[in-house]
Amino acid sequence: MAEERCYFCRTGTLEHKRTTMTLHRGDRVIMIENVPATICDSCGEVIFAAEVVERAHELAEEILRTGKADRELIVPVGRMSA
Repeated sequence: MAEERCYFCRTGTLEHKRTTMTLHRGDRVIMIENVPATICDSCGEVIFAAEVVERAHELAEEILRTGKADRELIVPVGRMSA
């Protein structure tokens, strides 16, 4: 099978890996780990299949609704001046 080139940078090779997806709901941040993705080995562009995105959104809504997550993180937030 021929290597698939990145659609974004056109130089990197696309690889099937797992990564973390970060979703925002208002002021809440939900991280979904171990998400299957296609990632460029050169520019880092991440491509998710539509069904993967749909499942991640469902999981995020479930976490927000039930409050049950695998773990929680404390995330410092900074702001850049104008």
